[in-house]
Amino acid sequence: MKPNVFGKGDVLLDAGEVSQVFRFIKTGLVVMRQQGLDGVDRPIGLVGRGFMTGQMGLHGLPSLIRFEAAGVVGVCEVDHAALRRHGALDERGTHAVLAFNVKAVGWSQLMRERSLHRRLAIALILMAREQGVARIPLPGQRLLGELLAVTRESVGRALEDLCTWGLIVRVDRSVVEVDEIALTDWFEIKHLIQAP
Repeated sequence: MKPNVFGKGDVLLDAGEVSQVFRFIKTGLVVMRQQGLDGVDRPIGLVGRGFMTGQMGLHGLPSLIRFEAAGVVGVCEVDHAALRRHGALDERGTHAVLAFNVKAVGWSQLMRERSLHRRLAIALILMAREQGVARIPLPGQRLLGELLAVTRESVGRALEDLCTWGLIVRVDRSVVEVDEIALTDWFEIKHLIQAP
């Protein structure tokens, strides 16, 4: 097991790459990106603390997703070959793939929402859950805009609205405190974001 740190924009695992290691995210947020049928690379979600990359590589398959650091990200790397040598691989790899699919479904749910405020509320809740805390560093407004399919200016206005309505507290320019109960009650979205 080896600790490693990635800076903003660094790639933890690229689409098409067959990973030789598991990377367990200890701190920070990672953007999941995927190329669409139109050839454009787009963010499809964020993952954080406790998430693991490299599951597909264990089976000799390339990653379908590009994992890119949204800020500073701390990971622990575990070599697949070392795990095989020590007989440490079991059905947990399958569970990790299922956990990834559950997270991807959560992010895909928010795109079905018409209201930007509802999409942003769901995104903030998912980010807080990923990091295991209510006070979260925000990725850049450009990235949030890409995730929510709006401009960064629209994200800025929507964040200000949520602050004005008392649903989040702006700690500083890039950190907010998320009140999950207030957000779910205000937007009536509890059924959309049930914790797995």
